[in-house]
Amino acid sequence: MIIGIIVCYNLLLYPLFNKLLGLESKIRILISIFLLSIMGIFMGMPFPIGIRLVGLKHKELIPFCWSLNGIFSVLGSTLAIILAMNIGFTKTIFVAVSLYFIAFTILGLIKVESKKS
Repeated sequence: MIIGIIVCYNLLLYPLFNKLLGLESKIRILISIFLLSIMGIFMGMPFPIGIRLVGLKHKELIPFCWSLNGIFSVLGSTLAIILAMNIGFTKTIFVAVSLYFIAFTILGLIKVESKKS
């Protein structure tokens, strides 16, 4: 789901924002908040779902998962800026989509493993 949202946002936001330029600032801000909240909700879901799945079989790994989340949050935000400056925003978004795809694939493997046991 998040992969589809990111791709749609990447393709549709630029034309949408161009059409909204004539509106009042308050309305544009509300629309931006709404659009960001949709993305934020779906981008925030993989970690809690993963923590729950890890906790079902390996509670001792939960602190390790939190530390990985902290490390990659810092690295991800920094690398996103560096990538955007070097390869452009659109390609950076597609790198993010690829990383989310990898994360969901791993999440799927964890689900399969937890069902087998």
